[in-house]
Amino acid sequence: MADQEGGVFLLSKKAFVSTLVALAFNPIGVAVGYGVGKWLQAPKLSVQTVNVEAEAEGITLPKELLPTLASLQRYQVIQDNWRLRQEERDNLKQGILSAAAARGVIGDTQAYKESLISLKQDLGNNIDATMQWVRGQELIVRPIFFATGSLTGENPQTIVNRNKNELLGIYRSALRDIESRLEDVNHLIEFLQAHPNSDKRTGDTTIRVGILNAGDSEGVVFPKAELRSSAGEIDLTSTGSGFPIVGSGSGGYVVVPARSFREIVYQMDHSTRGDAAENWKKLVRSGGAGDVTVELRTSGKNLSGEGKLPL
Repeated sequence: MADQEGGVFLLSKKAFVSTLVALAFNPIGVAVGYGVGKWLQAPKLSVQTVNVEAEAEGITLPKELLPTLASLQRYQVIQDNWRLRQEERDNLKQGILSAAAARGVIGDTQAYKESLISLKQDLGNNIDATMQWVRGQELIVRPIFFATGSLTGENPQTIVNRNKNELLGIYRSALRDIESRLEDVNHLIEFLQAHPNSDKRTGDTTIRVGILNAGDSEGVVFPKAELRSSAGEIDLTSTGSGFPIVGSGSGGYVVVPARSFREIVYQMDHSTRGDAAENWKKLVRSGGAGDVTVELRTSGKNLSGEGKLPL
């Protein structure tokens, strides 16, 4: 009996192997296997979030403050402290500060001012200590560091032993620079405090769409999309902001790598004209609630996601 069961098992195993071999050499089997493999490796894109941001008038800075902005940009205050998006940094060249960015500018610039005041005090104390130093004594000063490294470049004791005036010159030059920065920052703060930010909506919007790729290969989201609302349907185009697009001349195509998340930024396409564009702007300016649907084109199937208008 046991021998019979073993023989049946052996025959079944041989039949199974024979079937696999037959399928392997069968064109239909090869095609099915290839298709299953491609499906398993295909990107699996889905829309996770749709956030609609209404643009407001913000602040337009006078021309006399543009050199101040340029000065602050050289020291990366705007990039590091104001947390602006790329399009907002570009607008600063014309002195335009968006409402979204303007809300945090005064606090961030005040914090930067406080750091400059502290640095100015340290430099003043270092100058006093250096002036009172006599040869043979240990020089006690506070190390000064900038983003590029140490202010003095070498140990202050080494410099003062070599030439006291050399060290004083380094500290005094840095102090003049800090005082100039403080003057720029004070001018900007005074203007911002005297000209409150405007939250009046322009009718323009930024649509941020979060895409998840749960697949094992990269997917591509096309630059054109559509948005539907109670105002009708408008065309969208990606701005290239957020995550990098496919190289510089890609036309806004965004690669979503396997097992990753990307946020793509859209705005209304300039090709949207007539009633659809104007009705959408009126809806946004009204501040009323409403649902929106965004439909995207991808390298696979079209995707759609739901969002709401900001109140």
